[in-house]
Amino acid sequence: MTKLFYRGHKPERQAELDLFWKNLHTPVLGSETTSELDAPQCRIIGWMATVFGGFMLLLAVVIPNAMSGRLAFVFCAAVLLGIGGLLLRSARRAELRHREATSGA
Repeated sequence: MTKLFYRGHKPERQAELDLFWKNLHTPVLGSETTSELDAPQCRIIGWMATVFGGFMLLLAVVIPNAMSGRLAFVFCAAVLLGIGGLLLRSARRAELRHREATSGA
């Protein structure tokens, strides 16, 4: 029923929509500058997650809780420490790849 009252888009709006869909279907290629920025970002976030995980472990010891509460803190700390460790490892690998690419070129 509403199809009877639909007039379509104005030409300017249709041009914007066509450009949007063209841009949406255009693949994005990563450049070397992207990989240069990945390592420092991973390193910073990795250290932050590691520090927060260590703080959570400290809270598991310092705050008087039942064993279930302490295990909850330990679980959260383990997740944060694991994510932080993976990010730091990823940063190290990205730095090595970048060094190999720049020295080999």
